[in-house]
Amino acid sequence: GAAHMYYSGAVVPKKMLDCKGCEAAVNLAQKLPVHKLEPFIITVAIPVCIAINGTGQCDPTTVEGAWACKDLCQGMMLSEAPVLIDLFTNEGYTANEKCTAFGLCKPKPSPIPYVPRAVSSDLSNLKGEPSWENWPENGGKPSGYFVHFTDFHLQRDYQIGAETQCGQPICCRSESGKGRPGYQAGAFGDHRCDASPLLLRSMVSAIKNLSVNPDFVINTGDDPAHDVWSQTPELNLKSVKQVADTLLEFGF
Repeated sequence: GAAHMYYSGAVVPKKMLDCKGCEAAVNLAQKLPVHKLEPFIITVAIPVCIAINGTGQCDPTTVEGAWACKDLCQGMMLSEAPVLIDLFTNEGYTANEKCTAFGLCKPKPSPIPYVPRAVSSDLSNLKGEPSWENWPENGGKPSGYFVHFTDFHLQRDYQIGAETQCGQPICCRSESGKGRPGYQAGAFGDHRCDASPLLLRSMVSAIKNLSVNPDFVINTGDDPAHDVWSQTPELNLKSVKQVADTLLEFGF
């Protein structure tokens, strides 16, 4: 018989995993009523996700890859279903453009070359902004000090001693299991995982103990970890709050 991709009861013909197959699926989905669109997208998207990403860390033919794919693809597709529905029902894009966004069609060359606009900024008008003691507005020194950090990616469920090579983009969690010798998560992190809470405290403590006292600290965000398959707005806000609370605890 014809080769199919099977996953959680869903059946996806392999021919759907090319540009024409994707366009056919998009055209079919656009004709469905909204209440039937989400089940259709999830039924198709999960096995397609596995088929596209079924190599390396997310290889469904391996022992760890099988559950890694289930966690990744099922979690991502369920959480991203509203976004996919918006994309499928957006009449401003053709089926080809939508499938290009999925990586199944090659983008067509644009007749108009893209030229990025120049960004200009005028920081001379600081009216209404707070002043600091050693900045010129208060007759102080001609310069000041601040600390900027970004993309901390706090892994709130980081577990010391957990496996660091678990078959997912980030590990060091209780779900990863106890680490094998040489693959155990350290207290201050591992490059195969995101940042541990102890690393956050260590960083803020180091900022506090700088030889000069910064006038302010800027955190430009992206505090949550990379576990996009299990994120929710509530969990992301908890990550942001934990980073902010740690800064406040150290007097910033």
